[in-house]
Amino acid sequence: MKKFSYKRWLSGLALVAGLVACDDDFEKLNSDPDNAKDVPSAYLLTGGEYEMMSVLHDEWNQGRFGMLWAQYWTQQEYTNESRYKLRDGSIGNLWRDMYAGSMMDLTTVIKKEETPNYVAIATLVRAWNMQVVTDIWGDAPFKEAFQLGDNLTPAYDTQESIYTTLLADVKSAHDMLDASGAAVKGDVIYGGDIAKWKKFANVLRMRLALRMADVNEATAKSIFAEASSASIFAGNDEEASLVFEDNAANANPLSFNLGGRGQNDFAFSDTFVNYLKSMDDPRLMSFAPKAKKEGVGYAGRPFGQLESVAQAEKTELYSSGLGPKHKYTMPAVLLSYSEQEFMLAEAVERGFIAGSAEDHFKKAVQASMDYWEVPAADAKTYMDNLTYNASDWKKSIGTQKWIALYNQNAQGWIEWRRLDFGIFKMPAGGIHENALSDVIPTRLRYPLTEDDLNEANLKASLSTSGYGEDRQDKKVWWDVN
Repeated sequence: MKKFSYKRWLSGLALVAGLVACDDDFEKLNSDPDNAKDVPSAYLLTGGEYEMMSVLHDEWNQGRFGMLWAQYWTQQEYTNESRYKLRDGSIGNLWRDMYAGSMMDLTTVIKKEETPNYVAIATLVRAWNMQVVTDIWGDAPFKEAFQLGDNLTPAYDTQESIYTTLLADVKSAHDMLDASGAAVKGDVIYGGDIAKWKKFANVLRMRLALRMADVNEATAKSIFAEASSASIFAGNDEEASLVFEDNAANANPLSFNLGGRGQNDFAFSDTFVNYLKSMDDPRLMSFAPKAKKEGVGYAGRPFGQLESVAQAEKTELYSSGLGPKHKYTMPAVLLSYSEQEFMLAEAVERGFIAGSAEDHFKKAVQASMDYWEVPAADAKTYMDNLTYNASDWKKSIGTQKWIALYNQNAQGWIEWRRLDFGIFKMPAGGIHENALSDVIPTRLRYPLTEDDLNEANLKASLSTSGYGEDRQDKKVWWDVN
C-alpha cells in the first residue's frame, strides 16, 4: 500500500508540461506551451492508478452502485438505485471514466514502451480495470478501444475473447517484470516493488481463472494451478490497494463526499446487518455505526424501499452513514490476501489444486478480521464457532467472501452472481419499473451514449451475444448457473 498526494502529482505534471514546452527551437509559434507533448510514464502511471480507484470509490460508483447492488447499503431518501435503476448519466460517467480516463493513461504507458517494468505494471492495472468493465457489462470494446481520434467507434469484443486476452496479457506482464531493471516511479499502489507486482499478477490470474471456471473448466484449472503454485500474497500487508490521505484534497472520495449531508443518504441494509447479527459477527462494529436513536443499536434498513416509505421513516432508527473505519484514509482495495485464500479454498473444492479447503477458508476469514481490526478475543470467539460446510461450499465460501469484499465496489455483487450463495433479496419496494429487469440484475445496461455514438457496434454485440435487448436480467458469458 502506498500513500498518494494527487496535488503533488498535478503540480509535477504541470512542471513537466512547462519544461517540455520550452524546447530550444520553440518549434512552431502556434504550439501550446501549457501542454506536454510527451508526458513521462511515471505521471501517466500515477494518473491511471489514481483515477481508476477514485472513480470506483466515489459517491456515485461506490455509494450508489457497488455498495447498493451488493446489498451492503440501501438508500434513505432517493431509492431508485437500490431498486436497480441507475441514472443514465451515472452509467455513462462510469463507462467514460473507465475508458477515457484510467485505461487511456495506462495504454499510453504501454504504447510508449519506455521500460519493460512500466509497460508490465500498466498492463496489469489495465487488465484489472478491464476485468471490472467486462464483469459489470459483459461484452465491451477492448482490442479497438483506446485509439483516440483513430477510431471513435470501436467494435465490441465478446467477454470470452476479453478474458483470453487478459489472461495472456497478465502472464506476459508477469514474465516481463524484472527486479534488476530500471526503477519504477509514480506507482501509488506498490511504490515500484516489482516482487509484489509479480505476486499481484499471479493472484489476478487466479481471479480470472475462477471467474471462468464454470464455462471453461480445463483452461481455468490449468491457469489457476500454475498461478497459485508461484509466488502469491503472504499476508494482509501485501494486498494491492491505494491508500488515500487524511486531508480533503486527497481523501477517500466516498468518505469525503458523505462526510456532511450525505451521511443521511445511505443506511446499512437489513440484508447485510441481519446476516452479520445472526452470525454474531464482530466485524459489524467495524463496518457500521449504531443507530442514532438510543437503545436501537445496530439496525439495518429494509433494502430498496419505495421513496415514499423510506422518506417517511426517521434515519435515526437505522445504522446510517459511514462506519467507524471509513475515514479519509480508507484504502481502495484491488486484491486482498483474504480474497486469495477464499480462491484457494474454492480451487481445492473444484479439484484444481490439492490441500485443505477448510484451512484456506479459515485463513481467509481470519485475514478479514485482522484487516478490519477486530479485537483478538472477539475474533477468536467467532473463529472458534465458525463452521465450514464442504457439502455446500459455494454458500460457505460465498457468504464469507461477500462479507470480506465489503467496500470493494461491485465485487460482492459479482461474486453473488457467480457463486449463487443466496442471501440477496428483492427490494422491499420492488424492482423499479424502468430498471430493465424483473429479477436482481445480473449485469448493468450499457450507457445511452453508446446507442448514440456507437450504435452499429452496440447492436452487433447485442445480436452476437444473444442478449437481443440491452437488459439487466441477461447473463454475462461466465454466469451459467
